[in-house]
Amino acid sequence: MSVTGFALTFAAGLVAGWLIKTFLVWRQQHFQQCPGSALPVPFPPPEDLVQAVKDEQLVLLAGTGLVANLCPKPVWLPAHTRELADVQNASRSWEGLYQALFGTIKRQYGPDFSAEIDKLLMDPAGFDYAAAQALLLKGMQVIKGFPGHPTADEQVFLGELTLVLLQQLQPDLDSMTAHAIRALGKVAKLALTTNYDGVLSTVLGRTMTSPAAVLQRWGSAVDYVRAGEASGTVARHKKELIQLHGSVYDKGSIVLLDPEYTATQTDFQKFMLPVVGKYSLLIVGSRGGAHDAHFTPMWQHVATNWRRDDLSSHPVHNVLALERESSAIRREFYSDSVFGEWAKEHIKVVEYGTQHAQLGPFLHQLAAQAGLEPSNSSKLTWQRLQ
Repeated sequence: MSVTGFALTFAAGLVAGWLIKTFLVWRQQHFQQCPGSALPVPFPPPEDLVQAVKDEQLVLLAGTGLVANLCPKPVWLPAHTRELADVQNASRSWEGLYQALFGTIKRQYGPDFSAEIDKLLMDPAGFDYAAAQALLLKGMQVIKGFPGHPTADEQVFLGELTLVLLQQLQPDLDSMTAHAIRALGKVAKLALTTNYDGVLSTVLGRTMTSPAAVLQRWGSAVDYVRAGEASGTVARHKKELIQLHGSVYDKGSIVLLDPEYTATQTDFQKFMLPVVGKYSLLIVGSRGGAHDAHFTPMWQHVATNWRRDDLSSHPVHNVLALERESSAIRREFYSDSVFGEWAKEHIKVVEYGTQHAQLGPFLHQLAAQAGLEPSNSSKLTWQRLQ
């Protein structure tokens, strides 16, 4: 072969290699964004969870981890303080946002929770949005505890921080996760969230309400569902999202610290106990409340106050988790001295993947196995297969 021929062959090989690589990258990106695509799911949905969806005995309970999956990037409000403008300019991702926010707070108040911030940001397992939000909220409370704080300027800054982080979260409505959550929401008895923001409300197309409002009008969550099912139309329980810990749109409703938990404990238990006794919770983006001042007493009550001979009739609740987190979450539930033995039979920690991006494909497969498929409409609607 001549030198020219060899050069042409070599060049053709490079071009072919580039084209193949480009195609593979395009295919990966396309299938990650396409709601109907079949991405590999390392851990298939368990049959009892699939059956709960088929039987329409599911209650969807969403935490902050789902928000991170639905909102790939921050969306900004206009900044009215230099500090907030600096934060916005420095960050183009959630991780960048929190690094900038924590950097600002550490410089001013660092010694009190600096070590926790550093541990979070340097976690080899990757950045955890849910943990970051919880830590930031904790940090805001720490600032409020400083003598002479918050000042007027700090109040403005913290108020805008709340707006940026919670009110202005914009979900990706075309994502696989959004499609799947909408599908599951259509057959769920109830949609609940511990989040303060409106992300899940936007994805599901539901108005936000509170447990207190449900109790005041219907007496219990189960009666709320029954009244809706008896109406023969798309009832309120299918059109409302219940925010268990309050809403950023009603700041006085937010349950964050021990005093708020104590003040709302009775209503929370009154609302949730009939729910967990009748329906199967699908907990997405949350550890399930094994060490939570509201959820822990609820699980303890379920395990100790219902008759032992009724245990076999209790529904099974499912907590979705990454593979690397599942063992720790199981220990939190199963080692509890009060409800641990009950939890081994009635709370299942379900691994959905090895990385957060696999949550959408897992939920998509769950919906598909339960007989839910995307409609042909360009709108993001799902329908049950007949």
